[in-house]
Amino acid sequence: MYNSNAFTNNSNSNLNDNIYIIIEDDFNKRIDKFLADKLNLSRSYIKYLIENNKVLVNGKEVKGSYILKKGDNILLKIIQKNTSYFNINIKENSKLNNVDKNFVDFIIKATKILYEDDNVIIIDKVPIVVNKINKYNFSVVDYLLLKGIEPFIVHRLDKQTTGCLIVAKNYHTALKLSNLFKNREVIKKYYAIVLGDFKYNSIKIEGDIFHSKTPLKKEIISYGKNAITIVNKIKTINFNDFINNTKDFYEWEIKNYNNNINLISLLDINILTGRTHQIRVHLSNIGYPILGDYKYKDNSKFFLKFHFNNYVYKLETFFLHAYYLKIDKYEVFSLPLWYQFFL
Repeated sequence: MYNSNAFTNNSNSNLNDNIYIIIEDDFNKRIDKFLADKLNLSRSYIKYLIENNKVLVNGKEVKGSYILKKGDNILLKIIQKNTSYFNINIKENSKLNNVDKNFVDFIIKATKILYEDDNVIIIDKVPIVVNKINKYNFSVVDYLLLKGIEPFIVHRLDKQTTGCLIVAKNYHTALKLSNLFKNREVIKKYYAIVLGDFKYNSIKIEGDIFHSKTPLKKEIISYGKNAITIVNKIKTINFNDFINNTKDFYEWEIKNYNNNINLISLLDINILTGRTHQIRVHLSNIGYPILGDYKYKDNSKFFLKFHFNNYVYKLETFFLHAYYLKIDKYEVFSLPLWYQFFL
């Protein structure tokens, strides 16, 4: 639990406001993770604030690794930076020092903006970029920082998932959108390609999701967090036909594909909850893992190869795409290119 007197009664307050937090029972946690989770601020922004002495605990400066104690008083000075986190830290971060301009140009070109105003930006997210030359994988946050936007992340897509992602540009909008997500006042729909001939025309999957002992993996278990997924089958086709038909549009690199599986199915999915890896866990649990999702029972890996200014970049992906998002007054739609090969 935490108490904060910021952004409660003053609708005209801005990003120069301070946030005061008294720790009651959320102790034994790192302060950087606590602030990012509880206030819906990006981890990069929290890091920036801590490194610039804008976070005080009991009147003293702390590091991001500081472990909170019961009764700690936190003062968080929210500020609007005049320059981006990327520009500030590129001189200090050896990883970012190695990022060439061509790679940056590729990221910006590959990411489409679906909608933007003063409060939000909605992008058509690309998969994770495997950049072995620079040994640095750009995230959505990096992309937004490059565009001079300090992002406030209110929901997430997995690294290999593509599609609609909304990001707030200020704390007030982030708080509003975060509450809408929390109260399930959001419509999110996905397309997924799974292994095999999906035997259900329509199915409602309910299964509580729990942190597995395997790092970064989830499982269905009776005492986990409730999760509900609605799945409708669209069509089943031959895998080899799908790959051959897409070759004019995609350059694939495929590893470890099981040649015994000849059929793949396109599904339309609506999630009524927003648990981590929810769709991936639910589909895998009923025997239909997402194509390319090696973490959940499909050992294959798919890479999209792009040639850009005499360089080759690989995007690691699996076939899960967030095609529709409706929240507040915002409504966006994005089709993956591979969708057309099922029609």
